[in-house]
Amino acid sequence: MCGFNILSANNISALKKKLEQFDRTVIEPLNPVIKKMEDAFDNFKEPEASGFNWKNGMEAAKWCLNNHLFQQAATILQECVVTYFCLKYGLDISSDTQRKLVNGAFAKCQKINSSKTKVDEKEVIKKEIAESKILQKLTSDNILSDREVYEAFSSLTDDRNDINHSGMRSQPHSADRIRKNIRNAYDVFESKLL
Repeated sequence: MCGFNILSANNISALKKKLEQFDRTVIEPLNPVIKKMEDAFDNFKEPEASGFNWKNGMEAAKWCLNNHLFQQAATILQECVVTYFCLKYGLDISSDTQRKLVNGAFAKCQKINSSKTKVDEKEVIKKEIAESKILQKLTSDNILSDREVYEAFSSLTDDRNDINHSGMRSQPHSADRIRKNIRNAYDVFESKLL
């Protein structure tokens, strides 16, 4: 499923309308199935003025978590958070360059505040931020620069890499830890962004 379809709710809106047309099915044992389908899509919202609703990404990630689709949950969740900041700062959500700026802002917040980052590297990062108005806005955003938020985002990046590379990395996380991290990241984003 394309992320833009989730955010615009086009297919979801059409499906919800079709499901509403079924007061009862001809095959009565299917009624509970239809009810479950209605419930699954109940929290998806219509698009906002931008034509998108980033909160639908949160709903999709939650659905994936609840159905043990952890790779999809991590991907949708991280892309949803990037979309949130793109929309907040008037960036084009379909621009790879502008989405990379948001990803970069998370990485810069992480590195600047890490005790592992060398002083001279921190100075280079601060100079990069000073030279870009949008990076200044992003890295000074109260939510994006919140330690819990940028650490959850960074953790998702590591977990996505572990999953996508089948753990063929130095010190990959265990499957249990990945699941726990993804659920934790969802909880952090839900509490801070919503």
